[in-house]
Amino acid sequence: MKSWRVRIVVALSVSLLPIVLAAPSSDAAVSPPRVHQYQFGINTYFTYGCQTPAQINQWATTTVAQYKALGANSIAIAIPLYTDSITSNSVYAKDDCTTFAYQSPPPSVVAQVVDVAHAAGLQVLFRPLIDQKNLFTEGPNDWRGVIAPTDLSAWFASYLTTLRPYLIMAQAHNVEHFVLETELNSIASANFWSTAIALSRRLYHGDLVWNYSWDTPVTKITRPQTSLGIDAYPKVMNLPDTATVPQLVYGWNHLLRSRSYYVVPKISATTIDEIGIPAQRGAFPQPYMGSLPPATNPFDQTIQARWFTAACDFMKQHQMRGIYYWGPWLGFNSGSMLTQPTPSEPTNIQPLAQAAIKKCFTTH
Repeated sequence: MKSWRVRIVVALSVSLLPIVLAAPSSDAAVSPPRVHQYQFGINTYFTYGCQTPAQINQWATTTVAQYKALGANSIAIAIPLYTDSITSNSVYAKDDCTTFAYQSPPPSVVAQVVDVAHAAGLQVLFRPLIDQKNLFTEGPNDWRGVIAPTDLSAWFASYLTTLRPYLIMAQAHNVEHFVLETELNSIASANFWSTAIALSRRLYHGDLVWNYSWDTPVTKITRPQTSLGIDAYPKVMNLPDTATVPQLVYGWNHLLRSRSYYVVPKISATTIDEIGIPAQRGAFPQPYMGSLPPATNPFDQTIQARWFTAACDFMKQHQMRGIYYWGPWLGFNSGSMLTQPTPSEPTNIQPLAQAAIKKCFTTH
């Protein structure tokens, strides 16, 4: 991981002032629905290709119905944002109808999915993610967790300008949880976040979430006026593919006890915002991989199902706020989840893992 010093620019609040101008005239918060003991949800990655409102509504309706059938009371809607390089000072949403791939859905389009979820009785966790596809080409260890902007003041101004319309949408459509930053571990300690939180609060009055990648070796801190989330891809080493659920839970707890950077300030007040693993042998030490070479890592549904069950057991053991499993992209297979084992899509939620999720969500 690259190391670099965070520079403090006192003029940040001045440079970001235009972001909050023309904010909604009413600061009255919409009363949220009753919050369950746990947030039980599935992540849906939403890229945009200028589909019609009817198409998006069909995808969202199908997806939400299938999540509800598993017992979910929440859905995480993740969208891509973009930066040009590890050192770039710009973050932006892409909305170009000339190409289908990897677009950022506009706030009005995200609002459609939010409204479908709410109509079905689900809470919403909204998660803007800085897309990493282009960062991987810079170096094998480059990802959003190691960004190093050359001008942090400019970066924060750009980032919050991009988030502003989504914050306004979230307030107007009563989004229950909004993740202000996800896995931006290398700049998580920057003093600029205090101003960023204050400005975000001018626009959005719901649960503002602060997120870390759990296994990244940075100290986790809490921020005033935010709750804490982790993306949980712990590297449980030296466990065979035959490891049982109790052995996996023990491995998670061992990391929590033995490595300082796994510690979170108050684990019972923390949510697992993302958890996933490929359904392949050899995945336990590297659950963050999208897929592994099939010749050496054969497809195995039970790997994913046991990992998902262990994550649920760990979450309930520590009485955390909830858990969101990493699920299919919105629009994939017309919004439907897999109905049979699919080795060509090892990271997608396989049928055995769906059964594990349903047991997690329906057993209290």
